[in-house]
Amino acid sequence: MNDLCPAERSGIPMLLLRAAERVERALERALEGIGLSPAKLAVLGGLTAAGGRLSLGDLAQHRSCVKSNITKLVDRLEADGLVARLDDPSDRRGVLAEITPEGWRLQAEGERLIAVVEAALTRDLTAADAGVLRRVLGEVISRSLPGCPASAGGPESAGAVGVSGGSAGVGRSGPGRPGDSGEPGGPGE
Repeated sequence: MNDLCPAERSGIPMLLLRAAERVERALERALEGIGLSPAKLAVLGGLTAAGGRLSLGDLAQHRSCVKSNITKLVDRLEADGLVARLDDPSDRRGVLAEITPEGWRLQAEGERLIAVVEAALTRDLTAADAGVLRRVLGEVISRSLPGCPASAGGPESAGAVGVSGGSAGVGRSGPGRPGDSGEPGGPGE
């Protein structure tokens, strides 16, 4: 059950927000050296998880955002040479996004950098405590909240950056990356 008093419970959303902001900054700093934002890495991760190719509609669903935002983000990834657009052979109106060899390389490097951030976040935690943190955060992500439906795909898909551990891909616009939002439905998608 919940043993927290009302005053302690009301602080949880603010603590989560502060933690998300710090993690977001750490992710942005880690990824900027390879020219990626958390939002771009999340798209590359979604493509990688799907075997390298997805329709823009499926990619939008994977990222829990509208298709027009994915289109803009894929435009930027295509301009960077990380994704190529292909006609969908099963739907002549459809478009597929396919990760390029350079996209595969940067996605793998991004995963490595995310693992470094995760190690820094959990370095003073026991393995058991890190597991509890992962489980609790996954539970928070999977719950419906007022004005925010539950994540359709569970903890790994809600804001996932495409890392096997389901690392959070929270990213807002940052210096040099206007509109590369990692938030579902944000302008960078």
